[in-house]
Amino acid sequence: MTRPLTLVRPLPRPAKDAFAGDDAALVHGFRRGDRRARAALYDRYAEHVHRVLYRVLGVHRDLADLHHDVFVRALGSLPNLEDPSALKGWLTMIAVHVARASITRQKRRSWLWFLPSEELPEVESGAASGEVLDALRATYAVLDTLPVSADHALFRRRRSRLVLMGRPRAPGGLH
Repeated sequence: MTRPLTLVRPLPRPAKDAFAGDDAALVHGFRRGDRRARAALYDRYAEHVHRVLYRVLGVHRDLADLHHDVFVRALGSLPNLEDPSALKGWLTMIAVHVARASITRQKRRSWLWFLPSEELPEVESGAASGEVLDALRATYAVLDTLPVSADHALFRRRRSRLVLMGRPRAPGGLH
C-alpha cells in the first residue's frame, strides 16, 4: 500500500511591503507590538549590521554573537528611539559600540591572563640592597615624625606586620 503524495504548502510569508522603505512606520509598528515589525527590522538591517561589525573587527570568531548582541540591544531600546527616521544610523551606532566593547574585552583578556598556580614560573626575589634598606629606614623615620591620624594609624598597623627579607624585624631597629 502506497499513500499518495501530498504537497505541503509553505507557511505564508509576512507581507514584505508592510514596512517597505519607511523606518518610521517600522518603529511605530514595533511600538504597537506588531511581530512583523521585529522581523522586518532584522530582514532590512541584518546585512548592514554584519558589514559594520566586519569593517570594525575584521574576521572575528564571535562575529555571529556580536551580531546577535546588536539586535538584542536594539530591540531592548527601540521604544526609546527619539527619531524613528534615524533608525539605520542608530543601529550603526549600536553596532560600533558593541564592536568597541568586544575589542576592549579582548584587550583586557590579553593582559589579564591567568594560569593555574602549578603552571606559574618561579620568580626569584633578590635581596634588597643596602641603598634600598637605607631609603626604607629614611622613609620610616620621616613617617615617625608625622602626627598620628587615621591614615597613618592604618599604615603603621600594616607596617608593624611587615616582614623584610624573611626576618621579623629589619636591621637597625626598623619596625
